[in-house]
Amino acid sequence: MKKILLPFILIILLLGCKKDDPIIIDIPDDYFKNGVYVTIDPRMELLAVVQHFTTWADDHHTNLNFDYVNVVENYFSSFSQHPAITKCQELIDNGFTYDAPVNFILFHNYPPDLTRLGPYSDYLTGRARGVNNLIDFAEKLRDFSAVTDFMNFYDSCKTFYDKMLTLAFNTLGDLNYIDLIEDYYGETKYKYIIIPTPLFDGGGYGPRVDIPEGQYVYNVLGPRNLNNGIPAFGKESDFKHILLHEFSHSFVNPLTEKNIDEVNKSSILFEPIKEEMKEQAYSNWYVCVNEHLVRINVIRMRVKSEGESIKDNLMEYEKSRSFIYITQLDTLMQSYESNRTEYPVYENFYPEIINLFNTLAGIE
Repeated sequence: MKKILLPFILIILLLGCKKDDPIIIDIPDDYFKNGVYVTIDPRMELLAVVQHFTTWADDHHTNLNFDYVNVVENYFSSFSQHPAITKCQELIDNGFTYDAPVNFILFHNYPPDLTRLGPYSDYLTGRARGVNNLIDFAEKLRDFSAVTDFMNFYDSCKTFYDKMLTLAFNTLGDLNYIDLIEDYYGETKYKYIIIPTPLFDGGGYGPRVDIPEGQYVYNVLGPRNLNNGIPAFGKESDFKHILLHEFSHSFVNPLTEKNIDEVNKSSILFEPIKEEMKEQAYSNWYVCVNEHLVRINVIRMRVKSEGESIKDNLMEYEKSRSFIYITQLDTLMQSYESNRTEYPVYENFYPEIINLFNTLAGIE
C-alpha cells in the first residue's frame, strides 16, 4: 500500500522528537480523489470501541445491525471494566461528548503508542475540565490498546474495512469538493480526510488539527444505511451535503472563536430558539452561529454547483430545524459572492456577519 508521509522536518517541528526517533503519520492514498482522502483510522476505531461500552453508545452510536458490531462486542466485552472505559464514561458525564473526543483522539499518533503530536487546544482542555483529564485518558487508552492487542483486532477486520471504504469512496462521486470549498472561503488547507467510522451514528463531525505546514481537516462520519450488510453512507447528494458541512466547520469555527466577544454581544438571539437548538446539541449562541453559517454556506455552495432548483427545499429544511436567521444570512451571503474583489477571503467578510446579528439583536 502506498503511503504519503509527512516531511521529516515537519515531524521534528511538530513533535520536538530526536532525529533518530521520528513519529510519522501516514495516510493511505488507495482511496484518494479530487483532493480528498477516504480512510479508516485506527485511532477513531479505538475511540469508538471504548465508547461502545459506555452510555454514549445508547443514543449516539449506530442502531444498524451488521456483523462488525457483534465482532466488537465479542472481542472486547471482557475488557468492559477497563479504566479507559471508566475514564471515558467519567468524561461523558462531565460533558466531554460529540466533537470533543473525536478531536482529542486525532491529536495522537496511531495505537498502540498514541503519542501526543502537539499541545492540546484550549477548546479541548476546556471541554475536558483540565489538561490532566486529557493526559489521563490518553494513558488509559494506551493501556487498553496494549492489553486488548487492539491493532491485531484492527488488522483482522481489514476485509470489512475495505468493503466499507469502497462504498464510501464510490458515494463520493465526481464533484471536486475541495475546489468548491476553497473557492468559496478563499483559503486552502493542508489535507482533507474523510474517516468513515462504522460504530458511529449517521451524523458527522468536522475536527481539525493544526500542523506547521497547515491544517488537517477531517470529516468523521457514521453510516446511514446498509448495503449487503456493509455500512454505507446514503445517496451521493446526502454524502455531498455532509462533506461540505463538516469540512466547512474548519473554515467557520475558527473565525467565530477569534471574534467570540463580538459574536456573543448578540446572544439575545439565542433565546427564541434555545430549546430547539439544545435538542440538537447546540447549547449556546456561538455554536448556534457556527451552525447557521455552515448551513447557509453549504446551501450557497450546492446552489452554485447544482443550480437554483434545489435551494427552496434546502432552505425550508433548515428553517424547519429552527435555523430562523438563515433567510437574512442568505441575502447577506449574496453580497459576499458579488463582491469577491473586496472580500477575497471569507474572513474579510466576517465583520459583516457580526453586524447582521447585531442589527437583528437591536444593537447599534
